[in-house]
Amino acid sequence: MAQNRIKGITIPINGDITPLSKALKDVNSTIKSTTGYLKEIDAGLKLDPSNVELLTKKQGALNDAIAATKEKLQTMEDAAEAAHEALARGEISEAQYRDLQAEIQATANSLASLQAEAEDTSAALIDIGNGASDASSDVVDLGESAADMGSEFDLSGTVAGSAMMKVGEVKTKRNS
Repeated sequence: MAQNRIKGITIPINGDITPLSKALKDVNSTIKSTTGYLKEIDAGLKLDPSNVELLTKKQGALNDAIAATKEKLQTMEDAAEAAHEALARGEISEAQYRDLQAEIQATANSLASLQAEAEDTSAALIDIGNGASDASSDVVDLGESAADMGSEFDLSGTVAGSAMMKVGEVKTKRNS
């Protein structure tokens, strides 16, 4: 995508005069690799959406993708300043400048999407944690209820035993 839109734009970025597509080669490679990894994780999450290990891996991969996309966006924004000057000097065409602006907008949209997905993943992890905490509280409550019930059975057993002794005493008195 970026290779087609910004191909042929040569502007100085941090003192380096290389085509913009070459300047973005490493970061685009990182983004592509991370995107592939995220697809694998998402495939696993379709089978088990509450898998904490996969959600944690996804959060890490999203953080990597966000960092790489921010780097790409910053490089492109730096290039846009130089491209504006190059456009004024007639060194690049209006179409190349528009393509660069369109790629910057697409990258900004991609960054926003990644950040929203990271927030959703974080929320899912928090919900799972809260669910585990609630389940733990329920188990504690159940244990306390069982203990209370056990105490009541002990009391009932004592009362029943006492009643049986009285019945036995009454029978003994009758038979005597």
